[in-house]
Amino acid sequence: MGQTKAEVTRILNSTTGQPYYESGGLFWILKGLDYTSFNFDDESNLDHLRDIYLGAKAFPMKTFKDVERILGKAKRYETNYEGDTLISYELGNLFIEFTSDSYDETESINGIMISKRSKE
Repeated sequence: MGQTKAEVTRILNSTTGQPYYESGGLFWILKGLDYTSFNFDDESNLDHLRDIYLGAKAFPMKTFKDVERILGKAKRYETNYEGDTLISYELGNLFIEFTSDSYDETESINGIMISKRSKE
């Protein structure tokens, strides 16, 4: 986390495709990296990697139960954004958030966000 867009594309040997806006940020899809998007901080001129979003197909754990078996129990949050349920883990200075549709009784994961946030 924190690398520039140029550094990330060089490290991953890729190029950027079309960006899209979601959850208050501008995300870039890199060519050859299906189901993964990168959010570079547009609030500054530094253009540093702030979030990585993984679609469910990019992740081996398919349900909250799978995640909790490996990472331990987490507090669940209901979000007002698109009717999702969220479980969140803090690993050092990284936050990993898993989302599932609130109406899905199997709690199948539909997205994963990896973020580096400052503690407040």
